[in-house]
Amino acid sequence: MRLCKGLTCLFLMCFLPFSYAGSNELRSLALSDAMQAYGNRVEYCLLQSRAASKRFPTTSWFSSLGNDDKKKVLLYLSLDNREKCSEQERLKVVEILDQYPQITIRSEEYPNGMTLDEIRSSLNLVENVDYSSEISGLDILEVQKIQAQFQQPFDLIKVAKKLGLLDEP
Repeated sequence: MRLCKGLTCLFLMCFLPFSYAGSNELRSLALSDAMQAYGNRVEYCLLQSRAASKRFPTTSWFSSLGNDDKKKVLLYLSLDNREKCSEQERLKVVEILDQYPQITIRSEEYPNGMTLDEIRSSLNLVENVDYSSEISGLDILEVQKIQAQFQQPFDLIKVAKKLGLLDEP
């Protein structure tokens, strides 16, 4: 929930007070709507991860891994599932920002302005998010088998504790 509120606040603080040099109200409204939809979806995904109660599918391959590798698989799945949950909304924001990369937004903080392309880069809004480095050296097909059964966002810490991968405080 904090992430979304932060994203929404970031949007409200960064985008609404700016003057859009060379743009019109429809562009700023489209961007505003897309950012709001993305923020709402991120919040939804976060709530889904906290409420998730589905049992993690421990395959024989997963069970054969050492604890460090199991943690890597869980981290990858947590990041990737959460990202996929809000992917469509993120891509819509990226699409709008890419239509007008050179439009400059000015504010008191940035009197010389920032282009939408610079804003996109600073928010790390990219087309493809790839967390495969988290599972480098592991069998991606086996990870995908688990992910096919466990596609929803989930609370990484809660699942890791249930699997005995983290010490209880």
